[in-house]
Amino acid sequence: GGWLGVAATGALARTLLRSRRAAPVALALAALHPFLIWHAQDARNYALWFGASGLAMWLFLRAAARNRQRDWVLYLIAETVALYFFFLEAFLLVVQAAYLVAQRRPRRVVTAALRVWLVLGILLLPWLVQVWYLAHSGYQGATSDADPARLLTWFVPILLTGREYPFPWDV
Repeated sequence: GGWLGVAATGALARTLLRSRRAAPVALALAALHPFLIWHAQDARNYALWFGASGLAMWLFLRAAARNRQRDWVLYLIAETVALYFFFLEAFLLVVQAAYLVAQRRPRRVVTAALRVWLVLGILLLPWLVQVWYLAHSGYQGATSDADPARLLTWFVPILLTGREYPFPWDV
């Protein structure tokens, strides 16, 4: 997943910045980013999401530029996979819609995107049913021991200095 994400980052840089020089810089930044390396070695879904999300975004840009049915289908597949890997991918749908508006794409491109997003909504019905059942099951996940005050005494100090302090003013 990480390798796919790095390649997609290079393709996105080249597409968005319209520069061949931007791609190697973006590739290097993505390949050497500590968090991406960490998640690539972790047995979780984040590296897979990075790859699928980057690919979906690049395919979206390609579909919006060419407006070919094949490109929209490839985007639909990649976006569906990315959404099933991690639910926060939904925020990138908002980014994609904003891109269409900001770039003033022709009506036929916007219509094609809306059709794809409608099909995407149908493909996500099993995911939405699972979310509904989980929300009504009483499962609290990791929120049962959430303590907002620990943001000051634990999270922020460790983020900034690497150690925990007994009081916020000791930071």
